Amino acid sequence: MPCQDHDREKGFPPIQTLQRFPKEELSAKVVMVRFDSSILLHQDLDESVSKISNALLTIKYIYEAVAKVVLASSWTIKCNSKVLSEETVAEFLSSVLKLKVLPSQCFYEHQQPNLEKVEEVDIILLENLSNYKQELANNSEFARRLASGIDIFVNDSFSTAHKILASTVGVTQFCYACLAGFYFEECLAKLKTIPECELSPSVAVVGGVNIKDKVKALRVLASKCDGLVFVGMMALQIMHVMGKPVPLYLVEHEGVKEALEIVRYAESRSIHILLPSDFLCKHNHLQMQEKSFLAHNIVDGKFLLF
Repeated sequence: MPCQDHDREKGFPPIQTLQRFPKEELSAKVVMVRFDSSILLHQDLDESVSKISNALLTIKYIYEAVAKVVLASSWTIKCNSKVLSEETVAEFLSSVLKLKVLPSQCFYEHQQPNLEKVEEVDIILLENLSNYKQELANNSEFARRLASGIDIFVNDSFSTAHKILASTVGVTQFCYACLAGFYFEECLAKLKTIPECELSPSVAVVGGVNIKDKVKALRVLASKCDGLVFVGMMALQIMHVMGKPVPLYLVEHEGVKEALEIVRYAESRSIHILLPSDFLCKHNHLQMQEKSFLAHNIVDGKFLLF
């Protein structure tokens, strides 16, 4: 396709999207959707948001194509303190999607998934992938079990696209079609506009973790923008290399070199780096306990950033 050739010229790999995939081919198929928990499980998600979110549209579109939908993701207290178990996540998603979502422990040590047992439900939710070290290791056997019975894989988790996970990379070798969902495609389209942005002054707000994996993207932002605003865990990495007091248990030590590289590059271009003055943290064990710390005084190891 011409648009894919254009993307290749701009340095973006061509991807097959759900939007361009024949909808009739979804019918009677089992489709796994790797969703972004930071979007779909957001604590403040309300009805007006749910009506317009492309993350929700991906799931509803596949369901309306008469496919069996299997949802997979990982989540922590950072996503939503009220939805931690598979049961509460399924209940939350049911209320947002207006469809019946059933939690299903679909992979065990000695048992394969049995999708026939849940024909009466609209959507199946797999176990929290955060509970499995094989997910982060992209274990091939784990990915095979995860994809057992799946025909088509749809990745709608843009925030994990840079990670090599069993649920984003490993499963693709066991499905005959692998597609980008509507939310993924929306985020990619926004990313493609960054190199073309000529607005000035412009400022980029950067959050998240794993600065080592994101250094190339950060360098592009630093080359285009007049200022960088760092928030959350990312801010702590930048603060550390700038010599500001940060508890060592909050520092990604494997990414110190990359953080320093970004700071030096920003300084070479004389662009501003803005950092938070305080952080809201949640207790590591007492889920409902929160505490605000000044940026230079995060000292209690019992508290973690949201």
